[in-house]
Amino acid sequence: TSNNDWGDANWTFTLDNSTSPLMNVSLAFPINASSMNLSKVTFNYTFSNMDYANCSLYGNSTGSWALNVTSTNLSSGPTYFFNESWINGTFIWNVYCVNYSSANTFAWADTNWTFTNNYTIS
Repeated sequence: TSNNDWGDANWTFTLDNSTSPLMNVSLAFPINASSMNLSKVTFNYTFSNMDYANCSLYGNSTGSWALNVTSTNLSSGPTYFFNESWINGTFIWNVYCVNYSSANTFAWADTNWTFTNNYTIS
């Protein structure tokens, strides 16, 4: 028996994403590949194309890639920040935002950024 009956049909698919704009997340600080000497690191980011979102800082501050902190119900446009004590090491970080009212729209910044913090507790 052959299952080729569907092969003779013409199929047309239409994708309508006009009701679901793409969210955009942009990292601002610490600048990628930068070095610093700070007791607290301020991670700055923005997001756009969503009215409100929950945004989370991810990174390897504990040695493994993990969620560090989340801010909720943020409005699109302003620069937001997380203050964290990531000291004495080289770190990878990114921000993940999800639409506040629907988890179907979400985004990471385009790439993970790295920085080195040479601060040591004296």
